Amino acid sequence: MTGRPSLIERASGRVMTRREWCRHALLLGGGALVVAACGGPKRAPDRPELEGLAPQRPASRDAGKSPQQEALVLTFGVMERLGGMQTVAQQAVQDWNRGELPGPENRPQLELVSIPQQQNKSWRDSFALYLAGRSAAGVPLDFVWMHSTLDFSYTFTHRLLAPLTSYAQTDKAKLLDRFWEPALQLARYERQLMAVPVSVLPLMTVYDEELFKVAGVPPPSRTWTREDFIAAGKLLTRDVDGDRTIDQWGYIEWSIPGWLPFILQEGGDVVDFDTGKVRIAERAAQRGLTFWLDLGRVHSIMPHGPDVDWQTLRGTVQGRRRQGAMFFNAFFSRFGSGLRPATIPAGPNTGVPLGLQEALAMPTDAGSGAEAYTAMVHLADHLSQNRFVPATSSGLEFIRQPDAGHAGLILEPAIRDVLLDLLISSQPTPVASGGELTSRLASIISLPLARGEISVERAAQQAHEAIVEYLTPKEPPTPVPQPASTP
Repeated sequence: MTGRPSLIERASGRVMTRREWCRHALLLGGGALVVAACGGPKRAPDRPELEGLAPQRPASRDAGKSPQQEALVLTFGVMERLGGMQTVAQQAVQDWNRGELPGPENRPQLELVSIPQQQNKSWRDSFALYLAGRSAAGVPLDFVWMHSTLDFSYTFTHRLLAPLTSYAQTDKAKLLDRFWEPALQLARYERQLMAVPVSVLPLMTVYDEELFKVAGVPPPSRTWTREDFIAAGKLLTRDVDGDRTIDQWGYIEWSIPGWLPFILQEGGDVVDFDTGKVRIAERAAQRGLTFWLDLGRVHSIMPHGPDVDWQTLRGTVQGRRRQGAMFFNAFFSRFGSGLRPATIPAGPNTGVPLGLQEALAMPTDAGSGAEAYTAMVHLADHLSQNRFVPATSSGLEFIRQPDAGHAGLILEPAIRDVLLDLLISSQPTPVASGGELTSRLASIISLPLARGEISVERAAQQAHEAIVEYLTPKEPPTPVPQPASTP
C-alpha cells in the first residue's frame, strides 16, 4: 500500500459519511471490502490469489457414493478453553446440522471434536501433536478452527495443513468472494491458500489515558505524526520518584515488534509467505529499523543500553508491569486499566500491520476435501460476522452499524472510527499474526539493537538468514497416539 493516502489526513474527529468512506477506500484499493460496502462488480475477472499448484491429496473418501448411502459426517476440531471458541462452535454446528445456516442443500452433518491442551504443553504444541496423532491413527479431522495462539506460520511450515487452492479454483459458486483480500493473503504459503480466514487484527497504538492527563499531554489525534509521537514520548518519559532513574517510559515494546509499523511506512516489509521473498535486509526495512532504534538511542523515549533485558524493554520496572505510556499491539474490543486505542502515528507512507487472528483450515490427509471445503467457507462466513474483527467484506458494515444480530460488534464511536481508520490503512504481513517467527525476530533484532550490541545492517542480515531457515518446509511433529474415535 506504499504511497497511498491515509485516512488520518482528514480533519481530526470528524466522522466520515458513507460516500466519503467509499471514496477513500476506492483510492486505497480496498478490494472486496470496497465492493461490498460501496457497490460494484461482485468478482474481479481473475483471482491471482488462487494461483498455485494443486495439492497432492488422496481422493475424497466418499467419491462415487450413491445418493442412497448414508449422509457424510465431517469432524470439526476446536481447542478446548481457547478464546470462547468452543461454545460458539457448538452453537454453529447445531445451527448447521438443522439447516439454519447458509450452505448446500444436501449438506454433510458436522460432529464437533474437542482438542485438549496436553499437560505441560503449550496451546500450539497440543494442537499440532493432536493433528499429527489423528493423522497417524488414520482418522484425521476434516477441518479445524485455528487461533493465532496456535501459530499459523508453524502449521504452514510443518505441513500440518492441506492446501485449499485446488478447491477454490474449481469452486463455481466463488464462495471466497465473500472474504476480504488482505485476510486471504494472510492465509497463504508457497503460492497456496492454506486456510479460510474468520477474523483479522490490525496493529494500533495503545496509550494510558491517565498518564497522558498527569503529564499534561494531549491524547493522540487521528492526524498525529511520528514527530508528534516522539514529542509526546519525551514528555511521558519520567523519573517519577526522583531517584534519577527512569521508571516511566514514553514508549515500550509489547507482543508485536515495535519496528514493524515503521518498516511498512518506509515502503518495506519483513517477508511474504506467499512468494517466499524475504525483505528484512532491504534498505526500506533498514530505514524503519533505524527509526525504531533511534526512539531509544537518540530520543530516549524507550529503554536503551547494555543493561536492557526483556523485562525493561517491555516496561517492567521493579516488578511492576507496563510502566509505559504507549505501546503497539493488535486491536481488541476491550481495554482495561485506562488504556485507549489510537491510530499508528503517520509516516512517509501508510502501513498499518494486519495479522490473521482466526481461520478454518483442513488438516493434512483429511479425506473429504471438496465437501469439507464447502462447509468450511460457509461456516467461516457465519462465524466471521460476530468475531472481532471480521474477515468478511460485509463485516465492516456490521461494525459501522451493527444490527440486532451483531450486537457483539457494537463499539463506542471513538473506538469504531479508530478501527475503521486502521483497517483502511492496513497491510497484511505475517509478522503481525504473532507466533514463533515473531519471537525469533524480536530476539534477533529488538533486544540486540536496544542493547547497542549490533548494527542495524547486521541485525537485518541475521534476521534474513533466520527467516529463510524458518520458511524451509519441515516434518510434522512426532505424533502422540490418539484413539480411533473421540467421545
